[in-house]
Amino acid sequence: LAQTTTLRKLFLLIESYPTDDGAVRLADAVGRNDTVQELGLHYHGDTVYDGSQAFDNLLLHNTTLRSLNLQGIVDDAGARAIANGLGHNSTLRELYLNYCRIGNDGLIAIADALRHNSTLQKLFLCRNRIGDDGLIAMADTLRHNSTLLTLDFESHSVGGVSEVGATALAGLLRHNDAIEVLRLGYCSIGSAGASALANALTNNNTLQELNLEGCGFGEEGVVAFANALKLNRGLQELILSGNNASQATAELFRDVLRYENRTITWLSVYGLSIPWDIEEDIDRLAEINKESVGCTPQEVAKKKRAEFGPTVNDIYAFVRSFSYLLLDD
Repeated sequence: LAQTTTLRKLFLLIESYPTDDGAVRLADAVGRNDTVQELGLHYHGDTVYDGSQAFDNLLLHNTTLRSLNLQGIVDDAGARAIANGLGHNSTLRELYLNYCRIGNDGLIAIADALRHNSTLQKLFLCRNRIGDDGLIAMADTLRHNSTLLTLDFESHSVGGVSEVGATALAGLLRHNDAIEVLRLGYCSIGSAGASALANALTNNNTLQELNLEGCGFGEEGVVAFANALKLNRGLQELILSGNNASQATAELFRDVLRYENRTITWLSVYGLSIPWDIEEDIDRLAEINKESVGCTPQEVAKKKRAEFGPTVNDIYAFVRSFSYLLLDD
């Protein structure tokens, strides 16, 4: 591996407990390789594995690696080691640390490293042991970061992320104009956390995808997003499946997409107790938005009018013109 000049991608699935020596040798070999651009190491065992600390030197010295995926093999100590290398690395673009044992200490170390890193674009940390303190530290760091585009914190519901962490990320969205994808699915953020994120969208037109599936919030949070879509002009995909809302709220979403929003191309509301006909209307209106990318607001409105009838503004204009005719008579 240290001598090959053709290998570009290397993915290893580890089924038995790996040795630290094996990780050190692998990291050392890749560190001396100048062709490998993607490295994946997946471990599915139950035993805590600390060999990820060997990847500190890899990130410190390798200048060609673009993507590093260490699924299931990183705990807090490993995260701190990776953070040390990340703080001095200028080539890595994607870092996947899913299904690991990283807690707040590890995430805080990674957040601190991002203060000195200006190249990482995607960070995936789903199914770890992260809590609000870690998210608060990350949100504070990313206020001054303009390169990270994707942030994935899905599935931290048990004793992990709450409305406190969600509110910190909402504050981030008000100041950061780089993040395009934020995933918090199955984090117990509640209606207060959902409302904070929705309110942040009224001042953010950079975020393109927001995943809040199964986050345990109800009517208040869902309504907040419906109202936010009246003002937001950047969000394209909003996933709210697995939360709770009434038919009235579903109708509100349909009206917002019909009359006011032209950017949402995918709105997932499955499991919100919405009648199938309203859900179909929402899907079709989002589809029209997708089909109409590049069209003028008038052209989009015309397409929706053709399928769903006149808009409120159309009716208002007709009534106003009819009133003028009566006055002239």
